[in-house]
Amino acid sequence: MILHIGIDDTDSQQHGCTTYISSLIIKKLLQLKAEFIDYPNLIRLNPNVPWKTKGNAAVALRFKHSSPKIIFNIICNIVAKNSEYINGFANPGIIMLVANEIPDKITLFSKTCLSQIVKVHTAIKLLDYYDIYFKKYGTGQGLIGALAAIGNTLNNDYTYELLSYRKTKNWGTDRQISSSSVINMDKQMQKKTFSNYDYANKRILITPNSPDPVFCGIRGESCENVYSSYKMLHINELLDSYVIYRTNQGTNEHLFNEFNKNTIHQYSCGFFYGYIISKPKIFSGGHIYFLIEKNNIKLNCVVYQQSQNLRKISLNLEIGDYIKIGGAIRSKKRDLIHTVNIEYIEILKLKERISLSNPFCNSCKKRLKSQGKNQPFRCVHCKIAYPEATKTLEKINRNILTKLYLPPLGSQRHLTKPLHRYGLEKQFYNNIICKNWTIL
Repeated sequence: MILHIGIDDTDSQQHGCTTYISSLIIKKLLQLKAEFIDYPNLIRLNPNVPWKTKGNAAVALRFKHSSPKIIFNIICNIVAKNSEYINGFANPGIIMLVANEIPDKITLFSKTCLSQIVKVHTAIKLLDYYDIYFKKYGTGQGLIGALAAIGNTLNNDYTYELLSYRKTKNWGTDRQISSSSVINMDKQMQKKTFSNYDYANKRILITPNSPDPVFCGIRGESCENVYSSYKMLHINELLDSYVIYRTNQGTNEHLFNEFNKNTIHQYSCGFFYGYIISKPKIFSGGHIYFLIEKNNIKLNCVVYQQSQNLRKISLNLEIGDYIKIGGAIRSKKRDLIHTVNIEYIEILKLKERISLSNPFCNSCKKRLKSQGKNQPFRCVHCKIAYPEATKTLEKINRNILTKLYLPPLGSQRHLTKPLHRYGLEKQFYNNIICKNWTIL
């Protein structure tokens, strides 16, 4: 039988990790001779959910086993003993679907969870409809992500992430890793991996800041790429294990939805084409705001102070420029236009800026001076008058190009597609699992 296990909401803002609990489950499943038909799937959901923990990730495990009920009870027991639910900070959900194919309604549910707010009762209604095994703790908020993880089979674009885990005794201590080895790995692997090191701020990006069990996470284009990168690192502490996940990170999957009158909702994600209708201005905190409009829909766009390169681009935008933006809708204050937190700006067409300038002197090539109304231009150096000369139209350099712009690496979300990945999107998965996908 093919079993699809979904797990979510096992951690808190500061402690725990759903992928770590998944690693404990994977270890037990391998002991029970489970035959995995896919890498563990790490699915990032709507990053704009206000009550999410960290990266809003859920996990799906897909494998063959002849005893689904026994397996399900074992998994529930592992989650109950290791999740933050025991400390009152999590509401885990565990789901088991026994099926060769994922029902269409669950696939659609999963897609909705990438960009919209979804209620628990919607997930439970689907679970009851298909008579699917599930276990919830507390409010059961985790059932949403667990079902969404099962429904997202990563049939379109996907990447990989190797997540290594720390020994329990080291949780909460500084991670011992050589920054020079991270830089060396990043330069050697180039486009094969991404989001390893922030050169602008001299900051390692593969290690989290929270005291959770994860030591580091390396994101890349293949299992072999992330494993090779991991072996290049100089790690100065003994680690517990690692697992390689297939994931939607770095794919922009949350921004597939075009904003219109029917899809603009509080906390939703998507993209929008529009014309600049207000000159970008800096407000308190250093954030930049401007309005865009198309088809009688207006959106207020905000670029945060941390996104330095996007700030520079935004300040050079002019009324009449045509752009595409991707981002997340903020909570709406009454009677105000919806505001989008910008995740990328793609400049599609720039309005020409024209200025009237004095002509040049034919002799010294310096600009002529006006002698007053109805008076000819004159060169103050050569003392030559030009009765027929008139002001000339000159195109002003806008200092920006028609291209895609992203925030700096340190400000990008897990789902943000890096610039170099455009054109590298995958179209299918070959169902081959590399031999080094886990050490547990």
